[in-house]
Amino acid sequence: NGLRGTFLTERMEVMVGDGRMVSGTEFERMAGRGAAKKWKVSIRVCKPDGSSGMTIQDWMVQAGMEHARQARTPAAAAAAMAAVPGTSNAGLDALRRRATASVYKRKEEGGKEG
Repeated sequence: NGLRGTFLTERMEVMVGDGRMVSGTEFERMAGRGAAKKWKVSIRVCKPDGSSGMTIQDWMVQAGMEHARQARTPAAAAAAMAAVPGTSNAGLDALRRRATASVYKRKEEGGKEG
């Protein structure tokens, strides 16, 4: 909706036009993107010409404030869950089935395994 604010890195908050400080989540909601619930991806940095640029998350990675996030495959999620004490076997089995199904689907589509 074109809502603009200034992101203050030291506070991890956004200053809106009237001078109020709001969280990234609140700014996302004010801009009409509250359903996204991923403010670092919904909020974008303005380019010098005023057009929309990269996401705040990409900007923070570029500035060295955050590490790039790796996409998690079902197999990687299952491996991460297996390392957590008390994780149910049923949940792990469901993730493993999803991982296996996605590998078979890629094979059927002629894609690479992995």
